Amino acid sequence: MVKRIITALVIIACVIPPLLYGGILLKILVGLIVLVSSFELVSLLPNRKSLSTALLTILFLLNGCLVIIPEKYSFFVFAVLIFALLSTPLFRKRVLTEDVFFLIAISTITFILGKVFFYIYSASHLYIWYILLATYGCDTGAYFIGSIFGKTKLLPEISPKKTVEGAVGGWATGALLSALFAVFVIKDMPLILLIIGSLWLPIVSQLGDLSFSNIKRDYNIKDFSNIFPGHGGFLDRIDSLIFTLVAFAVVMVIVL
Repeated sequence: MVKRIITALVIIACVIPPLLYGGILLKILVGLIVLVSSFELVSLLPNRKSLSTALLTILFLLNGCLVIIPEKYSFFVFAVLIFALLSTPLFRKRVLTEDVFFLIAISTITFILGKVFFYIYSASHLYIWYILLATYGCDTGAYFIGSIFGKTKLLPEISPKKTVEGAVGGWATGALLSALFAVFVIKDMPLILLIIGSLWLPIVSQLGDLSFSNIKRDYNIKDFSNIFPGHGGFLDRIDSLIFTLVAFAVVMVIVL
């Protein structure tokens, strides 16, 4: 527990300055998250040794850059990247078609993550804090309430420790924290966005957590990597956040 708390504090200390000041620091942070998350996902490939090291390096460097270059060019470059990947097996027989599709899936997920983040951040950097509270407030609430009151298993075949009581407690914690933050800090947040966001995001957060837990179960791994002591890898920390960022962006597009 002590290791987890210390690691969490270090992560928070590294994330706060880029979120507060934006600019190049934020672009580096998001690019790093996208890049490392991509490598964590590709490590799941059973045939990754058949992939060219140069191909992987170019792919993930491009993917990291795609989230920080102007949107006018990024989607065009991304499309070219996808077509280049699809044609790779024609010239590199060691590269399997199924591996290429896996790389395309990874690129799409991480590309969407980066683009959605900057879309929300450009509307208001406070929205990012709002989403973080809904996401990690839910995660923390579910952990503690589930540890104390949890009796009914939620989905034991996917995540044996999660309980219905923890899920409900996590939803209530995330909803309350994000709503209070919006009311007292984000003065110009539309009421409809506040209500839908606070009620919806903690639910989506748990769906994201369970979805990535299911991936880890299918690949028989505990964590995506061991970068963060007691916390696993980048994806273990942002699995729910990927879902909540996209969910909030969808609500923004609909109600604003």
